[in-house]
Amino acid sequence: MTFSKLVFLSLILSVSAYALTREPGLDLSLEFEGRWVEETFHRAQTGGLDVGAQFDHNLSDSLTVSIDAIGRLQTGAYVSSFVDEYGAQQGLVLREASMRWTPFVPLQLRWGVLPHNTLPTLIHDKAFTGVGERLSLDAGAWRFSIDAEQSFASSPSRTLFPTFANSQFPAFLKEAASVNYWWQDGSAGLYVQHFAFLNLSREVEYRSRFFGNSGTGSTRENASLSYNFHGIALGGNWEARWGSLRSNLQFDAHRNFDPPPGKRDALLGTVGLAWQWSPAVVSGLTVSLFHIESDAGPGFYSNKFLGHNNRRGLGASVYLDFPTTPLRVELGYTNAEPIDANAFQNRFQQAFLLFETSYDLL
Repeated sequence: MTFSKLVFLSLILSVSAYALTREPGLDLSLEFEGRWVEETFHRAQTGGLDVGAQFDHNLSDSLTVSIDAIGRLQTGAYVSSFVDEYGAQQGLVLREASMRWTPFVPLQLRWGVLPHNTLPTLIHDKAFTGVGERLSLDAGAWRFSIDAEQSFASSPSRTLFPTFANSQFPAFLKEAASVNYWWQDGSAGLYVQHFAFLNLSREVEYRSRFFGNSGTGSTRENASLSYNFHGIALGGNWEARWGSLRSNLQFDAHRNFDPPPGKRDALLGTVGLAWQWSPAVVSGLTVSLFHIESDAGPGFYSNKFLGHNNRRGLGASVYLDFPTTPLRVELGYTNAEPIDANAFQNRFQQAFLLFETSYDLL
């Protein structure tokens, strides 16, 4: 990704913004959460409120602005031997702040802070600043898509080291192809992606050492990871409904080409069943199995509620949805064991209780 490319897209979007504006959409969500985490090196009991806002505005037929942000207010008790990963958080979390331009129907360009939810075994709850391109073709009930992205990989801020002047900005690249199919009572999809992380920051390498990655050193000055991160991911999903019964299956897997066998693969499979008792009440059960080897990806970006990397285990949750309210109540538990013994990880357990509601403000 080059600076000139960003400038070019910015100019296009600025010119398009002169078009007649449309009515915006604004959704507000409130999420009350209690969470418990237990491991030899991390212990936490936290609770709090997340206030989320999703804003979409069609500035013209071809230009759309999207913003997704959460205000997080938490409190609790937390003890860690290494880094502050599961403690109470307070502040604003930006999930997306992007502009989407469609110069003609098959082509879509995006610029800004982009969300990442298509590689769940690799990236969790992170947003990267960059540009994305997409070509899609609808043919009846089928959709065929090709995607690409060039982003700066977000990383935490720390005191700069003398070597910083000679380093490059961390980057994330991806190229993907997908196919989706819909029918009256369900849908299915498949995707394949190539990904690459480049020039990881010193702070990311330092934290990833505690999250399962192989490497040397345990301080910010000497921590270094053993492998690079570039590989291929694939996955699929299936949803169907038979009367009041709903079911869904999803699998996601990826392989990092650099490490040897036993350190490079990740797999996550999820099965969900739900029963609609009435238009106002839905209950469900979700079960997940996962196996994420030590160097399948950078540990800093992986799912902390699965224990990050070098983990295998299961998670389960039960929930009640009240669509007409709307209100959702969910209770869940995860257990993860280290795949390979190391000095920074032990058995990981976490449980949560969630109450969520939402409002359509615009």
